[in-house]
Amino acid sequence: LIEIGSGLGNVVDLLSTKTPFQCSGSDISSVAISRATKKYQNNKFYCFDIKSKELNVEDFGKYDIVILNQVLWYVLEDIDAVFHNASKLLNDKGVFVISNAFTNEQRYGREVVDGFGGLVQYIQNNQKGKFKLKHASLNEYNSIMYADGIVVLETLNPT
Repeated sequence: LIEIGSGLGNVVDLLSTKTPFQCSGSDISSVAISRATKKYQNNKFYCFDIKSKELNVEDFGKYDIVILNQVLWYVLEDIDAVFHNASKLLNDKGVFVISNAFTNEQRYGREVVDGFGGLVQYIQNNQKGKFKLKHASLNEYNSIMYADGIVVLETLNPT
């Protein structure tokens, strides 16, 4: 399992204690990766930009699960590259999980992904043949500011 945008590694460490998976993390910040590596020595951490069109994912191994947790808005402008790189990180029949908060009044990136429904629509329109939508749900918790969404995809044709 690898979490993209793992920051200081707190979620990676939590997952490593709660799941049977070997857990890794990645982040664009070398400072965050350095700190995570020192604090959580039982996990592997890598510094790379998941948006990079030149990313050589072979350097980071293959995974059964790739998690994009609360970083969708940071990678939105290069979302096609993110999906491409995630598929390259995944084993055959691997799972790509996107978990993110969706504000009730989204102002950024609506032309790419307009809310949770827009994310699902983007996947259906742009990732057909690459990923199969296994689950999509939005939990609003009666919040006046945001709702938490989760999308679970299975890779069809790893590249």
